[in-house]
Amino acid sequence: MNGAYFKRLEGRPLPQWAAEIGCATWAQFSLKYILSNPRVTVVLTETSNPKHAPVSDVRNIQKQWMRNISRSSRIAFPMMR
Repeated sequence: MNGAYFKRLEGRPLPQWAAEIGCATWAQFSLKYILSNPRVTVVLTETSNPKHAPVSDVRNIQKQWMRNISRSSRIAFPMMR
């Protein structure tokens, strides 16, 4: 995805159910869609504007990521609890 992708979405409303999965922007929605595919192992994101990645969002993402990793490791390696 790049800027052209988001320009095509500009002005279009998110689906109503996007809020139910924690998405308030097309960027969040698109990233969740990509990451929901189990074959995707790495997603590289970037921005030229630091305001597009507020620290609070990064911290929340890190916390959620760590919870998911912790849960995954307990499932994959139950003997290491």
